[in-house]
Amino acid sequence: MGGRLAEKRKFTLFLLTFVLLVSAPYLFAYFAQGESHFFSGLLFNVKDGSSYFAKMYQGGQGEWRFVLPYTSEPGDGAYLFLFYLFLGHLSSWFHIPIVLLYHLARVLAAVLLLLSMLKFYVHVFGDKKDFTFNALLLAAVGSGSGWLLLFFGKMTSDFWVAEAYPFLSCFANPHFPLGIALMLWIVMLATQDGVGRWRTKLLLFLLAVLLSVVMPFGVVVTIVIVVVDAFVAMLLQKQKPNWCFVFVILGSAPFLVYQYWATVNDEVLRIWNLQNVTPTPPWWDLLLSLSPALVLSFLGVVSVLKAEQFLSTKRVVLVWLLCALALLCIPFSLQRRFIIGIFIPVAALAVIGLEDIFCRYQRWKARLWLVVMTLSVVTNIILLVSIGGAVLTHNANIYLSKDEHEALQWIEANTLPRDIVLCSPEMGLFIPAYTGRRVIYGHPFETIHAEEESGKVMEWYQGDLGAKAAHQFVEQRQVAYILCGTRERRIGCPEYLKDFEAVFTNSEITIFRAQ
Repeated sequence: MGGRLAEKRKFTLFLLTFVLLVSAPYLFAYFAQGESHFFSGLLFNVKDGSSYFAKMYQGGQGEWRFVLPYTSEPGDGAYLFLFYLFLGHLSSWFHIPIVLLYHLARVLAAVLLLLSMLKFYVHVFGDKKDFTFNALLLAAVGSGSGWLLLFFGKMTSDFWVAEAYPFLSCFANPHFPLGIALMLWIVMLATQDGVGRWRTKLLLFLLAVLLSVVMPFGVVVTIVIVVVDAFVAMLLQKQKPNWCFVFVILGSAPFLVYQYWATVNDEVLRIWNLQNVTPTPPWWDLLLSLSPALVLSFLGVVSVLKAEQFLSTKRVVLVWLLCALALLCIPFSLQRRFIIGIFIPVAALAVIGLEDIFCRYQRWKARLWLVVMTLSVVTNIILLVSIGGAVLTHNANIYLSKDEHEALQWIEANTLPRDIVLCSPEMGLFIPAYTGRRVIYGHPFETIHAEEESGKVMEWYQGDLGAKAAHQFVEQRQVAYILCGTRERRIGCPEYLKDFEAVFTNSEITIFRAQ
């Protein structure tokens, strides 16, 4: 009894420490904004984070049908990104600011992920408590050794591919940790004893529905894992497959099919999907970004392949890793999305490999483990330190000036929801996120014909068009307001701006009425 209580306290302390690590930088950034700056609410992958805010803004306006906010012609839209639209509805119902609700959801998802990882590793390792906690520790706070290449000016995947690592997932957004947690529960339920019960199958169905809404690519990875594991078990144990994967497919297929249909049949969404290219990083990058854990996991693979091990629940981490690596090789424009949660099986296999070494060299056990953990956490430490530096210098990627924030508030209060704002690419990222108004260009994926639109915006502000062409552009694109602030002046301040009526001004920003 006392031992179990001590374990709970140990995990609770670890959980609180983890939540502090993924939350404290945001609190620090908020309190460091001072009198002249406004914290955007984002520290990691600001482009995608801003797009999530824009989706929540749409939900807060009562929408369930997503339309692209970063393009002047959004089309009819479709029922996509329902998780963020739902968060937007919650924001409206309970009068919680979007940024605050986003981070509350992120922290709650982080707690759920850590609890799910603990349960998953218990499922894999059984009563081997040291295995469980070591795998949890490595997976939760570790990543790769990409920091070694910083000396050569290269940045590897462990610095930015958040969905691969639990720590980065929890630091980046709410849907990565929530989606990975759902994946873990589906894999656990599908590979446990008693999976034939109808209650378990119904739960698998419901979890698959949720996963298809929260993280569609996680569904593909999960289905492949449970299908392969079921048939491996059938071949090895000479038993009929439990067919639990059928319920996962039935739960997830309707929404996946709808999403595919929507992106193929809606012209705007089709172009958006064509632009949304996320290839798998080079293999040398992946190897370094997952090591030393990945290198050690090769020893774990050998251990798991032993007959007595391969017939146990340890098999599932090997199946997960091999399936993920196979999916990353598929010639598909979004192939990198299949890397979701890959560090979880890598960490488990690494611990198995380490323990195999420890059995032979007990006196080196603590030293070897310390080396592995040290090499695995340096990337995340560097990332947090660099973010701290950006906060202290009020980096323009994560902070707005108070004048810019005041201008955004004016836009939200004094313009119509359908109005289009012409602004610099930098402000084009923030305007849909904080006002819900559309822009000509603001996002490399969610602006249709992004490169072309970005070029037109740059030409307009650089004054390359000439007065007549500039006015025609504004009329043809139905621009309602034009923004001119510090970020726009870095591009240029054309003379023809004087032809438009100034309707808002402060020490830094002027907003002109275009129509």
